[in-house]
Amino acid sequence: ESLRKETLVMDSIQLIKWAMSKLNSIILDKPPPPIMLKRISDIFARKNEDGDGPLHCAILNEMHDQLKQMLLVLGKGPNRVTINERNKKNETVLHLAVVQNQPEIVKILLAFGCDPNIANNEGNTALHLAIMNNSHECINELLSTSNNFRHSIPLDYNLSNYDGWTPLHTATR
Repeated sequence: ESLRKETLVMDSIQLIKWAMSKLNSIILDKPPPPIMLKRISDIFARKNEDGDGPLHCAILNEMHDQLKQMLLVLGKGPNRVTINERNKKNETVLHLAVVQNQPEIVKILLAFGCDPNIANNEGNTALHLAIMNNSHECINELLSTSNNFRHSIPLDYNLSNYDGWTPLHTATR
């Protein structure tokens, strides 16, 4: 039975608890790798009404232990599509961690292969958002971490948002 068939709308906390329960049962069942990957993919495909998946919800609710456990299940590397999934505002988990001013989570997400160059609905990258929110610790993590980990995607400092502003332009406003 596919997990996608469950249509009950869940709030953020319920979604995280549901995802953690399903992940734990998969790990305990130890199905063959292709079946395990499919089941894990189905879990992370589940969204709430805002389009937030389990990783988004963990950040929004500051459930860092659950976030770290989910990331460990996903593994590291830029090929992990799930870590860069977007909600209805085109926000990735990295955008949310920056807006929530969670620098330690920003560092972890970058180490797990989050792409710092993805733009949200306004064309803003995580660096744009960190500058706009005066999140100095997040800015430091974005500038240092994205270039220091083997799985990290290099930060492009010259990306313009939809208003034509680069992060440097944004900082001078």
